[in-house]
Amino acid sequence: MADDAAKADDDQPATFAMLGAELVDIQVRIAALHGQLAGHYDQAAEAELDALRQEREEKLYAWAGIALQWQLDGGEVVLRGEVQGEEDDDDDDDATLHGNEEDPTGSILDSVVLGPAWTTSGPVEIGSLERVERAQALLTRLPPPRPAPIGEAWFAEANAVHRELLEVQTWASFPRGVQHALTGYFAARLRRLQDEAPAQVKVVIQLQLKKDFARLGQFSGEQQPGWVAGLGRSNPPEHGDWTADAEICWQTARRELGALTMDAEMAALNPEVSLGDLDTLLRSGAESLQIRRGAIRALNAGVSPDDPRLTRLLVPHLEALAGDKGLKRLRKAVRAATTPTPVPDSDPPPDASLPASWPLWSLTRGKSAVMVGGEPREPARQRAADAFGFASLSWETGYDIRGVQRLAERIRGGGIDMVLLLARFISHKVTDVLVPALRESDIPWAMVDRGYGVTAIQQALERYLSDQSEPRA
Repeated sequence: MADDAAKADDDQPATFAMLGAELVDIQVRIAALHGQLAGHYDQAAEAELDALRQEREEKLYAWAGIALQWQLDGGEVVLRGEVQGEEDDDDDDDATLHGNEEDPTGSILDSVVLGPAWTTSGPVEIGSLERVERAQALLTRLPPPRPAPIGEAWFAEANAVHRELLEVQTWASFPRGVQHALTGYFAARLRRLQDEAPAQVKVVIQLQLKKDFARLGQFSGEQQPGWVAGLGRSNPPEHGDWTADAEICWQTARRELGALTMDAEMAALNPEVSLGDLDTLLRSGAESLQIRRGAIRALNAGVSPDDPRLTRLLVPHLEALAGDKGLKRLRKAVRAATTPTPVPDSDPPPDASLPASWPLWSLTRGKSAVMVGGEPREPARQRAADAFGFASLSWETGYDIRGVQRLAERIRGGGIDMVLLLARFISHKVTDVLVPALRESDIPWAMVDRGYGVTAIQQALERYLSDQSEPRA
């Protein structure tokens, strides 16, 4: 019996929260019916209103009973929210509910809480099958944006948005592209309610709007799906009005949700498939957003952030991974992969030099050279410049493909005498751009297979250039 009583106590917070959400839903429906009956009498609407009033009374009695019993048992009921009759015009961001920052995820009525916070706001972990089922269910009930409502239809619009946002944390299992589209879609619908609803409607729904903005804002802060205009109070619509913004996001969401099929989910669980897809994506010249999605899919498939296969692919695309908190560990691994590891080198002592009879002095002494790959290290660069007698030796990272393209233009323009490619620290994209330019210009070049020390460079030059033939790929 004691265990049953303890279990009942444990269930009270969840029951209280559930009743609160149901009461809010009933109140919104009652308000909509009042608006409908104000225009014309409808017997069916009147009957529905009476039924809702009765249901409200029963649930309110149960809801208040839990609160009273909690206090009788020594608990505390705290009124946290700040109820405002009119919106504060100086408030820059309606996504924040003043006085309830600790837990903006509950229903409107959870500004009355019992003791500690009971709601959880973490992502919901679900499997591939359930993810697909959720996607397909959301797809069927996600309506295209309609023209601005009229009269009591504003209440129905507010209620429809509210119902979906009660489940906002379930979006955490979707890819970021879906999350971004859904966030933009519902933010635009909320902003339209906030900016365009008649004053008599806003009086009823204003607190609900604040809570829904808070839910959506918290989700965006936790999941980082990307910037959307609707979540910033001072931001105007991107496409002329909020209905147009919602339309664009709806089209994207429909497309992205429709792509969530079991075949796609199973393919995503295969690390080799995801790495192959990422490689294909990068070879096609994908944009930053597509690169991030490909990297995330590989991580979700079980590829470790420091897997050399993954970091090697992403070295030239480090900038594309910026701005996503979820990719912090991957960015760190990619940076580590681009930093040359000190390689034991059999360089001659500082006071020694290459023999005067070295056959390639004519290709290096007094020439302008460029090394490409990895993070520049000044001591190593200076040793190589001194050892080979270069008039100048610069070191380019090769991370920025635009910088590589500019280097190719310099090669074709005849401003460089020799190029050294550090094989361990460049990607195929770099060689795809530079090698054709080198061959067209007939400039001496070599692929340094190991490290960047003097001995490694000497061996590469001798291997590639000793017979003065075309360098071997």
